[in-house]
Amino acid sequence: MSETSPVSIDQDKCIQCMECVRTCPTATLYEKNGSILVSKLAKTQCIRCAHCMGVCPEDAVTIARYDISEKIPIPKFKIDPETLMNFMRSRRSTRLFKPDPISKSELERLIDAARYAPSGHNDQPSEFTVITGEKVKEIRNAIVKEISMIVNSLPEDPEKMVKILENFVPANMVNAMLSTIDPMKRIFAEMEKGGKDVLFWGAPALIIITANKKYTVNTMIIENTTLTAAYLMLMAEAMGLGTVSLGMLMFAIYYSRKVRKLIGIPKDHKARYCLALGRKDTNFKYLVPRNKPKINFVE
Repeated sequence: MSETSPVSIDQDKCIQCMECVRTCPTATLYEKNGSILVSKLAKTQCIRCAHCMGVCPEDAVTIARYDISEKIPIPKFKIDPETLMNFMRSRRSTRLFKPDPISKSELERLIDAARYAPSGHNDQPSEFTVITGEKVKEIRNAIVKEISMIVNSLPEDPEKMVKILENFVPANMVNAMLSTIDPMKRIFAEMEKGGKDVLFWGAPALIIITANKKYTVNTMIIENTTLTAAYLMLMAEAMGLGTVSLGMLMFAIYYSRKVRKLIGIPKDHKARYCLALGRKDTNFKYLVPRNKPKINFVE
């Protein structure tokens, strides 16, 4: 192994079982004359997936990037499919939150689970901006004020309205926005008067998942960050917390410099997914139905 290689093999421990070679997705580890060797291109070839660490029976493989204390035997447990299905069905978008704050330790535990979400080439691009306390209200009030100003200034003529909306939202969102203008006018007028919070639903915490701008749609960034959000939402459910996706916050971040400044997203980052988080103030009693899946089998 060269000094710059991320992966190393303790040859004194290695029993040449070849399990690491078999599981390595990039051929960074390979067999030669009965021995396991590390590619000279390991620095760029290895994606640090740690499959090799996970299968080695003799603890002979190390990846420099990782904290070795986090490597533990897989617990002996099994979740039967029905239990898992019911758990996933029990997770619902929460739109009634208690005002109770979420502790920093809970937030850290929640986000710690999200780092295990799969990502293309194991890039792990997701980073997290967490908003709590009075800053949540400040951001909400800023969004209400700015959106109210926009929707109330739109002309009644649909064609003129489309042209204006195209300056604020992506083209694929314009038609969806048209159908919501009138309800938004009413809702935000009520919120300005202290009415029901239909932006963050009274949640005490926001989580914005971001990624460096170098990651584009061509690098599966949308898929990667969405999977991160899914892991986060399922962990929240396991912790007895509620979550809801915030498309309106994504919209506000997209068009409003003021909102971006309030949130404090790193300058070289772009918001990819937004969530509200808190303790549920509702109690569902049933698992409810969904449309049957449409499946296209190809044989």
